[in-house]
Amino acid sequence: RWSDLPVRGLFVPLLYRSVYYLSAGASVTGEQLVAGEPGELRITGVAPGTSLRLLGPEGSEVAPDQRNLFGATLLSVGRTLNVPGVYDVQAGERPVRRIAVNVDPNESNLRVATPDSAAATLGRVVGTSVQSLSGTGSETVAEALRTQQAGTELWNVFLLLALVFLVAEMVVASGGSRPGKEPPLTGYTLYGPLPLELTPPRKESHFASRVH
Repeated sequence: RWSDLPVRGLFVPLLYRSVYYLSAGASVTGEQLVAGEPGELRITGVAPGTSLRLLGPEGSEVAPDQRNLFGATLLSVGRTLNVPGVYDVQAGERPVRRIAVNVDPNESNLRVATPDSAAATLGRVVGTSVQSLSGTGSETVAEALRTQQAGTELWNVFLLLALVFLVAEMVVASGGSRPGKEPPLTGYTLYGPLPLELTPPRKESHFASRVH
């Protein structure tokens, strides 16, 4: 026999507690934090109003929201713990607790996600709306990607407007110079021979008057 543990009285309670611990939820096993997901930590053994902070595995520091409970302090980490690893809860320079932030188990799921589910998950991570495109036609997808990146091209619209304005200008210019229509006279334009009134008088020389 390997051991006499199965015949001892401790074996049944030990087996019962082991099964209960492995099948228990967060209420028994404690807080289970997942990277990138909101969570809460119940810290005991600290004075009310003590400022707590989390030190990450890469030297990052997080100051979570905290509120006082009866005999404990509740920390709300939100989505600030994005890197999995071991974090230290410190009150000033004194460590009060060490917690583990695990990888999201959904990341190990190898099943193919639906387009809507993948778009919703990616949109939640990047913080913006994500639109899924169907891959039935490669040309359609390429055109949609070009439209999303460069926007709608407007050069053809402006070219058409320029041609319309050019034709309109030509029509207006041709209508202003019709045959048979004389241009307007200005105050300084004279046509034909010089009028007699404007001819300066001739002056007779003094020599001619003396001869007469």
